[in-house]
Amino acid sequence: MRCPSAICYESQSRTQFGSATRASRGPFMRGSAGRAVAGLLVFAAGLMIDPVWALADQAPPLVAADVVFKEPVGSLPGLYPFEAARNGLGGQGVVACTIRSDGAITACRTRSETPIGSFFGLASEAMGQRLRVATRGAAGESVVGRQIVLSFGFRSENGASTVALQTASTLASLPDPSDRKLLPVSSDDVKWVRPIDGRKVEALYPQGARQRGVSGFGLTSCEVADDGLLFDCRPVAAYPAGFGFDGAAAVAMTASKAKIGSVTTTGEATAHRRIGLLVIFKS
Repeated sequence: MRCPSAICYESQSRTQFGSATRASRGPFMRGSAGRAVAGLLVFAAGLMIDPVWALADQAPPLVAADVVFKEPVGSLPGLYPFEAARNGLGGQGVVACTIRSDGAITACRTRSETPIGSFFGLASEAMGQRLRVATRGAAGESVVGRQIVLSFGFRSENGASTVALQTASTLASLPDPSDRKLLPVSSDDVKWVRPIDGRKVEALYPQGARQRGVSGFGLTSCEVADDGLLFDCRPVAAYPAGFGFDGAAAVAMTASKAKIGSVTTTGEATAHRRIGLLVIFKS
């Protein structure tokens, strides 16, 4: 597949997990050391403190064409929500992220999703936070602390699903979702009242993947109960496909009995909203 105006991802199974993997135990209770472990991608970056974040709103947001990616972007896995792929549904996810002092892209939040409810925004958050850039942009300027807007296009045709990172050179304005309550709340914006039990996550590492030494991750979406408990966790996407990382992530989040606070850091109620979590399984 050729993508003259985009950086392409191919949705396919591989046996290796990219070197760009970054995990945070922020919302996790510590598991056993020296064995296969599970962690959360820096969806929980809001639990970490980096002083450069304060600079994010002082300049217009960057786009993909403004930065230099440290790794070949086309070699990173694409996360295509299973339900959308099964139904041949295409669309777009636009996320706003922050570039940290080490070049990591973090704190991604969905700004728009088309169509609403497709989980394209959640998948875009996960993919955006697996990217790393040079601390100097394409024009030589520092991009540390800058906000970057990433737009991912999802296309499903004839049984083949692909995701492309758009490289438009300009972005007139940062889009806002038409209805934020229909989008999953970002785990960057919540307080963990009861952390995720890493030992329970570890215990649900897919056996076939563990035996073959395959690492991967599962993207899941959970609903927040009135008391903050996560329930009704559903598998959304996984990489690599076929090893059950998606189902394991969903079951692990439910079994963990984790709880979040009643309001987000921006003051929005969390009850009856969904929250997206990307669970990493690393052998």
